[in-house]
Amino acid sequence: MRRVDYIITNEKRIEENIDVSKLKGIKVISKSGHVLGKLSKVYLDRDKLNVEGVLVRMNGLGKFFIGMSYIVRFSESAIILNIEPSVLIKGKKVIDYEGKILGIVSKVIRKEEKNDVVKLQISSFLKKKVDIPINYVDIISKAVILKEDHDIRQKYIWQRS
Repeated sequence: MRRVDYIITNEKRIEENIDVSKLKGIKVISKSGHVLGKLSKVYLDRDKLNVEGVLVRMNGLGKFFIGMSYIVRFSESAIILNIEPSVLIKGKKVIDYEGKILGIVSKVIRKEEKNDVVKLQISSFLKKKVDIPINYVDIISKAVILKEDHDIRQKYIWQRS
């Protein structure tokens, strides 16, 4: 690299910073170590000029924006989050405590735009959509498993409410 003349006061030198032009395409990893997708864009706050968040491109599943409050580590090889993004629950099977498949998560209802889930909407073939409060959920992993004491009554589409 050619010699660089610095014009700085308290800022760090180039070698102490991350070159954001080289970040596109690096992996974005969840708290549990799952690769969620690749970095698409980095966004700066217009006034403060600090990083506000990143746009993540998931393999064929769209994009989502992650704010800096959910990012633990930002390096030239990966971005590591301190969460499991709740938007990824969509499409998972919902299973009751006895192992019966109730349907799939068709919508994740969150508190504002935060990662806090309020309820899950499930849909199933020929059955009406049902909202399940998050406190009914025991485990969210490869599937959503409900707690033992919560029974979800689903009605067929031709049944009245």
